[in-house]
Amino acid sequence: MTAAVGPDRAGRALDLLALTPRERDVWDAAYLSGYLAGHEKGWEAADQHAAALHRRAVRVVRAMASIPERDHEADRAAAARREEWWANRRGDVA
Repeated sequence: MTAAVGPDRAGRALDLLALTPRERDVWDAAYLSGYLAGHEKGWEAADQHAAALHRRAVRVVRAMASIPERDHEADRAAAARREEWWANRRGDVA
């Protein structure tokens, strides 16, 4: 098994099977550290994205909470006036 770049960064392949146990432990620890750091960055990005979505949702809910309750009787009266207006416009009134 070889890695793309050797420890001297000269571009030569590194044979992981030829490493001493201590060198392999160091390699594995460094690889694991980088791997886990990538996961942590991914979780942080996901948390930031979710937090942004939640902040937007809170703004929507707060805005909706400030809307006064509808007066259903007034809504029905306005609908009746609109219907009458359109009926007069179409000439449907007998």
